[in-house]
Amino acid sequence: MSHDELSVEAFFHFPTLVVPERGVEVLGGMLERFQFEDFEAMDPDWARASYFERTMPSVWRCSCPGELDLNDDASVDLCVNSATRPWDMLESTATLIYFALLVEGPRALPDPRLSVSYARDGKLTRRRIGVYERTFLLNGVRDDVLGEAQLASVAARVAAWAGGKLSPRAKVFGPLRGLALLASGAVQPLLGVAPLIVSLEGYLLGCKIAGGIPAALGRRLRALLGDSAPEDLDRNVSRLYAWRSEIVHGREITDPNLFDLLQWLCRLTRVVVERGAQRALHARSDGNDLGLVRPEEPDALS
Repeated sequence: MSHDELSVEAFFHFPTLVVPERGVEVLGGMLERFQFEDFEAMDPDWARASYFERTMPSVWRCSCPGELDLNDDASVDLCVNSATRPWDMLESTATLIYFALLVEGPRALPDPRLSVSYARDGKLTRRRIGVYERTFLLNGVRDDVLGEAQLASVAARVAAWAGGKLSPRAKVFGPLRGLALLASGAVQPLLGVAPLIVSLEGYLLGCKIAGGIPAALGRRLRALLGDSAPEDLDRNVSRLYAWRSEIVHGREITDPNLFDLLQWLCRLTRVVVERGAQRALHARSDGNDLGLVRPEEPDALS
């Protein structure tokens, strides 16, 4: 077989995600249930069908021309030639799919980069093992199945973002990293308030604002969300920003509504990022100029 005929098949696992049986096509690959036969062929020492079938793990499976590199480091390294690195591009696409899943909700999923990815070319198999190792593949714990309409929405969102050349590294997706942090178990839910509210502050304000940050943030959010802005927006933003200050100064928060308000903030973050990405696409921006995302300039706020 010639070099041009070689093909690499890659699998990116999305922890706790369960998709409908037939899956959906996303950017030339399939977001689908991981087949036990594939898992067993690539990771035979860990293949336990009973655990695997209870978990019903989901992957994005895709192919690209090339072959696996024979280097000895611990990472998967795919090479077509010396100038390109398809693995990086595939991993970037998997991350964009993850961000679309975060925006879709209703809850945040752990980051797939913390789980396991596989690649094979018919001769070799390589694995990239994240800090979760194979836990979410085999622990028998799963979420509800994502609806077909939701899955189609995710695929359409990813296609629009990729078509507009929005990279997952773009600033327009910045607040989603706070959601990913919460979902990945890196911080306690209480501490999620601070990174999320700070990320929205930087996202929508970006500089010092006269008249108080909570009020300015509320105005900017209303300008971005329009008629869909929740009625309790100003009150909740003010409470969250006050909690952010309490957390930063090491004080305890005993408010019984903390968890509910944190969930409200997560939902708000999803909507804000989606609107921001829409504005970036409309402006034909790469998503790194947040001035194009913000609906008003600071000096226009009254």
